[in-house]
Formats: sequence, structure tokens, C-alpha cells
Amino acid sequence: MKIKILVVIILGLFLVLGLSGIENSNLEKIAKDGYEKGGKEGALHFMDNFKNNSFDGERYDLHLKNADIGKLIPFFSKIANFEFVPKLSKKMGFTCKLKEIPWDLLLTLIIYQKNLKVKLIKNDTAILITDE
Repeated sequence: MKIKILVVIILGLFLVLGLSGIENSNLEKIAKDGYEKGGKEGALHFMDNFKNNSFDGERYDLHLKNADIGKLIPFFSKIANFEFVPKLSKKMGFTCKLKEIPWDLLLTLIIYQKNLKVKLIKNDTAILITDE
């Protein structure tokens, strides 16, 4: 329940403050770290957490300014040890300045803020993120 309230508060801040982009931050350091589960197990774990608003990913401090979501999504693949496939019909930016945020919560915030859809693909070993 506390996580759901936190998500609503953070989403509300994004909407009220009009945040929508990314600035280069410590993404390279993040990409070197890993999600405990990889492959099919990791993809199914993420989808279960996504549906239940449960987040257990590694925590990071991020400052992103007008970052291209299509280019940001592949960094989550490196963190998670399974593939996120972006299929976006237009360029979208994302901005945030957050401390100690689980990477899977950040990705969920991006998905909700930009009204994206997620779907398991490739025999449940990858996750498609699309705006269609």
C-alpha cells in the first residue's frame, strides 16, 4: 500500500511540475550492476512486480534531463540481465531527479507517465515496451 501511495505521489509531481526528460547521469555505472534474476525468470519476475506495484530492484540516485526514452530503455536491459525492447513511434523525453529509487520503479514511472504498454515477447524472455 505504501509503494502504491509513493507511485501516485511521484506521478502527481511529474504531472504538476511538467517534468518530461533526461540528462546524462551515472547510467554507465548502473549498466554495470545487475538484476538478481536474468532471462525468462527475470522477465517474468519484472512483469509480476509491475502488475503488483512491487519493486525490489537495485536502488540508484539519478538526475535525468530530457533523456530519450528509446535510448534509455536499453540501459535497463543491462541492469536487469534480460531484454527490454523499445518500439516507440515518436521520440519521447523524460526528466527526473531522484535519490535511492529502485530501477524497476523508475522504469514503471516512465511507462505510466508516457502511457506506454508492456508485453512479454520471445518466449517470455524479453519485454516489449511500446506506445502503440
